[in-house]
Amino acid sequence: MLKRTLLFLTAALLTGVSLVAQNPLQVRETTLSNGMKVWLNEDHSQPKCYGAVVVRAGAVDCPDTGIAHYFEHIMFKGTDRIGTVDYAAEKVWLDSIETMYSRLAETKEPDERQLIQKEINRLSLGAADYAIPNEFTALISQYGGSGLNAGTSYDFTVYYNTFDSRYLHPWAVLNSERLIRPVFRLFQGELETVYEEKNMGSDQLGGEVLFKALAAFAGEDNPYAFPVIGSTEHLKNPDQAAMKAFFEKYYVASNMGLLLLGDFDADAVLPLLEETFGRIPQGVEPQHVEGREKPLEGVSEVRLKLPIPLIGVEALGFNGPLETDPDVRAFEVATGLLNNSAGTGLLDSLMTDHKAMALMATNLSFNHLGAAVLAVVPNPLGSLKKAEKRLWEQVDRVIAGDFSDEALAQVKRDIRRDLDKAVETIDGRGEVMMMALSQGRSWEDYLASVASIDAITREEVMAAAKKYFGSGNYLRLRKQFGNYPKDEVAKPDFKPVVPAHRGEASEFAREMEAQFGGGFGDPKIVDPATPEVARLPLGPKATLFAGGNPVNELFELELVYGLGTEADPRVEMLAELLGQVGTDSLKVQELQRAWQRLGTSFSAESSPNAFTIRLAGYESQLQPSLALLRHLLDRVVVEKKTLSETASDAATADKLSSLSGPQEVFGVLMQKVMFGENAPKMLRLSPKEARKLKPAEMTDLLQKDVLHSECRVSYSGRMDAEEVAALLRAELPFERCTEARPRIVHPYLSYDKPVIYFVDSKGARQVFLGSYLTDAGDTPKGLSEARKARLRLWAQYFGGGMSSVLFDEIREYRAFAYSAFGAAREPDVARPEDPAVFVGYLSTQSDKFESAMTVMDSLYRDMPVSAVAGRVARQDVINRINNNYPTFRELPGVIAGFDRLGQSENPDRALYEQVKDLGIEDIVAYQKEVIAPANRVWFIVGDKKKIDLSKLASYGEIVYLKPKDLQKK
Repeated sequence: MLKRTLLFLTAALLTGVSLVAQNPLQVRETTLSNGMKVWLNEDHSQPKCYGAVVVRAGAVDCPDTGIAHYFEHIMFKGTDRIGTVDYAAEKVWLDSIETMYSRLAETKEPDERQLIQKEINRLSLGAADYAIPNEFTALISQYGGSGLNAGTSYDFTVYYNTFDSRYLHPWAVLNSERLIRPVFRLFQGELETVYEEKNMGSDQLGGEVLFKALAAFAGEDNPYAFPVIGSTEHLKNPDQAAMKAFFEKYYVASNMGLLLLGDFDADAVLPLLEETFGRIPQGVEPQHVEGREKPLEGVSEVRLKLPIPLIGVEALGFNGPLETDPDVRAFEVATGLLNNSAGTGLLDSLMTDHKAMALMATNLSFNHLGAAVLAVVPNPLGSLKKAEKRLWEQVDRVIAGDFSDEALAQVKRDIRRDLDKAVETIDGRGEVMMMALSQGRSWEDYLASVASIDAITREEVMAAAKKYFGSGNYLRLRKQFGNYPKDEVAKPDFKPVVPAHRGEASEFAREMEAQFGGGFGDPKIVDPATPEVARLPLGPKATLFAGGNPVNELFELELVYGLGTEADPRVEMLAELLGQVGTDSLKVQELQRAWQRLGTSFSAESSPNAFTIRLAGYESQLQPSLALLRHLLDRVVVEKKTLSETASDAATADKLSSLSGPQEVFGVLMQKVMFGENAPKMLRLSPKEARKLKPAEMTDLLQKDVLHSECRVSYSGRMDAEEVAALLRAELPFERCTEARPRIVHPYLSYDKPVIYFVDSKGARQVFLGSYLTDAGDTPKGLSEARKARLRLWAQYFGGGMSSVLFDEIREYRAFAYSAFGAAREPDVARPEDPAVFVGYLSTQSDKFESAMTVMDSLYRDMPVSAVAGRVARQDVINRINNNYPTFRELPGVIAGFDRLGQSENPDRALYEQVKDLGIEDIVAYQKEVIAPANRVWFIVGDKKKIDLSKLASYGEIVYLKPKDLQKK
């Protein structure tokens, strides 16, 4: 557990996330008349589309200013036709605001700056008289959309969402319109929201480390040396004129790409895309950053502060390949020989032998900067120097070619398998296409790069390893205990900008209504009895749920046994152990190599009511994979040393979790509020209990308890269901599955008075605030279907998205938070008599906390009412039902889940039938009847010294907790 945690942490801090994959389906590449690139990928497996616009403009095109990131926010504010009741009148105010921001950027004297800010606030209040907040997001929802989002990187900005494929025409109209004439409305509040986003990142563990590591590596004159979000100094001096110039230069069709994947006809859609996106001005394709980082010379060292005691962390940064370099795939294989998902790499072996806590080799690649990275985390109190020496010994083996032909072939095959897997779904494929398009590559070029993996030779791998790891020139990044000082940003002294026309419709929206009407039919809902999934018996209490695979030659298999951590907390430790143990004839590394020879991945995990074993690999190797799994299950050997190390890792991971930042602690506190002593962390084995475990009892737990529990097997692949069932019966011991395991479900807690749970997080810039309310139901057996639908609809209206009450009132109008949302949770089907709950959430700067909590509390008592927002909330609920239709991989597991819960009907069907006829009057009635009079329980993580506790006590009794109170002793 701890090793994986630290590997992930090191990767996140030092290498980012890899999004490399291969698309096995056809992509049609074309160009509109204005020069906009279009990639089309038909996939009719789900009733949805994924649409994305990629703008090849990121932080490197505006170093340190954050302008590219500002546009990620501004592009949701509407245009000269969306989000306004009278743009001509509004523009007078907006032009004056732009002038004042130019003055602000040139002014250094504090008192004069304050006067300018107040004048900007006055002008913003005037402009708000014409604004319709969040109309763009509301229209996206109205026309089938969900998952609306955007992201800014160093090299590009992307805008995307999923939508019901029947709404493709309005989607194209809306998303092209937003790119033609975006308007900087409600800008003052959005600027404060960006501050909150910066604060949130700074409070997380290592929040400043990635930036500082990258800055040290790239060099101070390199545009990659500055954070994407921009510096605090630039955030304080936004220049709208510079932003407009940025838009005019980079937001042109010749610098954009459009991705469309999903359920559509490519031939039919092209004229529509030309009609809509073809309207965007072509412009001149801008010049981007050219050249590479300067070559490193010699060895230099930089200290990076992390508040992690006792454990050393070190990373070595080398010049590395870009994704477009000819040797990037050979280097990927080289790092795979050191680290891989099967755990058979040369560095993996050192961790398996407990010679280091974490060792890693990887590549970080931007469009114009590449870094090869070696990371070292020694054992607690162990020698960093010795761990680094061991790392270098393994790296030198790859450089010297000291690896077998078999290992080379297996790593190449595993890489190809993972690339195939990454593009199986519409969403996953969209992310990969987005990355390739942002790099200025054709899809054919990308596919050729992936295909080249098969032909990579030993000599090419050695050459790549020597070139990037063997130069002798690198930057040593070493952990120093401590924290970086945080920029102080005071709460602005301006009045909330509350637009006068919330929930109204612009002339543009009325035109769309006239053109597209009010609805496109019912959503597609999974039927628990769907013939797409076969159900076949495997044993007394074991059933196969088998579905097809229309995409590739990979199978996936999940064995879900009914014994989970609620019944036996030792199951969590068992899941951790299964990836670290061998058998009576295969040591752990031999077993890992056996899995890799088959090209099959193996994993195990626990959950409250299940123990799950997963296999994934090539269909041709299913039978030998099952035979190897049977060998492991029957002849597993748990060594005392391995068990002790796993228990120690788990204890250390728990200690580190409290250092991960206030957001991590907040999540655990929420579970404590909801379930009390039955919260998941309270039911886990304590470190003391884990250390007392014996190898024999863990083996017995697997063979006498888990394998005798009821089991549901989910399979997706090319093989016939009957053939799969016969193979499973022959290879695995399903005859032992005789014991039914009732699901253990704990009720949500009800509170008879207001209470505040508070965890002090010293030095935190932000405060995380949660609210918890319950609904006991309207029948003796709990909530009726009608009541559930009203709860869901009210929850969506109040806190479910960018058009919700919380988002508008907390973020948009007052800029108190970067995120403000809420969600309802219904009682488990096993306990329908239990209450349902609603949990609201926001995170805010400490000096805004009191105001934010006051507003949030008042909204529960007196909620703004908008008929248009009510219709949007209803459509949001319906969109999620349709757009979350399961993939072919998910479908067998979904049907198995219905079986486990005893559901012959999909609850989404009842929800849809109820919610489709509800309106704002039902939302208001639920608010007044249930929410307003409910006791509110608050839970908070923040710096106690920055909060007026006497005022906080007016909301209820304060109960102070420490992180250690949130887990078992």
